[in-house]
Amino acid sequence: MKHFFSRPLRLVVATEAIVTALSAVYAFVAPEQMAAQFIDEVPPGPVVDLLVWAAASWMAIAIIEGYLLWKGTVHTWRAMLPGLLVGDVLHVAGQAMMIAHGGKTTPAALSGMVFATLYFCARLAIFIEPSRGVLPNSPE
Repeated sequence: MKHFFSRPLRLVVATEAIVTALSAVYAFVAPEQMAAQFIDEVPPGPVVDLLVWAAASWMAIAIIEGYLLWKGTVHTWRAMLPGLLVGDVLHVAGQAMMIAHGGKTTPAALSGMVFATLYFCARLAIFIEPSRGVLPNSPE
């Protein structure tokens, strides 16, 4: 199989797809435990329901990224970048807002912000200079 992204960039995207899928499964099967990593008192009902709902979106994103890594083209990735960039910014902003409103500063919260920032930087580099990370003679 011919890859059009460099190995480090594929590793970043593959890591994100795997971490996102695992987070989705965790949020779906144990939403109270996942929420407890970020807030002290997990209210029953809507908060837990929203986390399960978000897990469905996370899984969809993970599957799309995995599929694009496997079968995608440079053009399909470039079409996905704006949405993923906005998602990264919203992820970090939402995490910061949660911490500012009394949420926990836990390893889970901080690692989520670090990962989202790493993904944002990698995607922004490709968005600004599309040839970055793309191997020569790549299928367009």
